[in-house]
Amino acid sequence: MNTYASKTRGERMGRWFGTAWRWAVRQDVRATRWMLDRGVPRKVAVSSLWVLKLGVVAALLYAAFWLALVIAAVLILVASASNAAQDSDQPKWLEKDPDDHREDLFYHPLSYNDDPDPRFYDPRLDDKSSQ
Repeated sequence: MNTYASKTRGERMGRWFGTAWRWAVRQDVRATRWMLDRGVPRKVAVSSLWVLKLGVVAALLYAAFWLALVIAAVLILVASASNAAQDSDQPKWLEKDPDDHREDLFYHPLSYNDDPDPRFYDPRLDDKSSQ
């Protein structure tokens, strides 16, 4: 006996699965008896039911594969459409020129043979040039 009044969701699902399993077993026994009453040998009746069960499982796996493939294709299309929408929202003048390395985060003029960059002014260089 439980110490609590209400059943948990897990208990309810367990009872539902147990009931469904018992129903399936009863239907299996019923089909086997029906075949045996018609004069089908026991091995043929049991094996034909196994073949039927395996066929149903194979059909479900086949359907699940194609459903998963369609869902994956839809997700890929949605992701590419959202990326295309994000790229087109930015004006052309805000886009970074890939050839301009000065806009990189870790740019420093000593690493490149560039023209002097006004963002990196060194007053010591002017003192030496005037002497």
